[in-house]
Amino acid sequence: MTRTPIAVAVAAVTAACSFVAGDAHAQAVTATVAAPAPAVAVSDSSGAVRPGFSTAGYLGFDYVGSGAGAAFAFGARAGYSLPMHLYVGGDLGYSVASFNFFHLQAEAGYDIGISSVPALLIRPYLGIGFNYFAAPSICSPILNLCVSSGGGASFLLSPGVVGTYSILRNVFVGADLRVPIFLGSVTTAGFGLLATGGYQF
Repeated sequence: MTRTPIAVAVAAVTAACSFVAGDAHAQAVTATVAAPAPAVAVSDSSGAVRPGFSTAGYLGFDYVGSGAGAAFAFGARAGYSLPMHLYVGGDLGYSVASFNFFHLQAEAGYDIGISSVPALLIRPYLGIGFNYFAAPSICSPILNLCVSSGGGASFLLSPGVVGTYSILRNVFVGADLRVPIFLGSVTTAGFGLLATGGYQF
């Protein structure tokens, strides 16, 4: 007679423990399922800083020393951004002033993104190439003759920084600040402030 109540008590305790354990497990599963998923960080591929080809046009003003003064400048650049944020490309431009300047240079830069503003890209760069300048021709309407007043070529070094903002996923606008350094028989430097816009593939 003594063994029956003990067996019943043991069975009751076992059942209660199983119920509590099962309830705790259910709560744990419910908590696991109900927990919100962690926020996913925005990757470079969804912002302005991402690998790919880009092309852009620009226009603005250059100022060049040695008597050339201010110039209206325009041109185009194209390049490719590698996955490690390295940009390589080229730039072709023309400046119209008392001396007209034509330049062709290779460019290398580094794309920097701002996590709080994914559409913003900042690219410090360095351009290396050559520049050809030509003074406007002097023309005589009486003699129907034009004579060039001179010109020449120089090595060009152009450190600068461009900042762009993606108004659409593939379309951007921005500004470009550069410091062209002309290395020739006479070394001189200037600065340029340009508006830019283009397309990123």
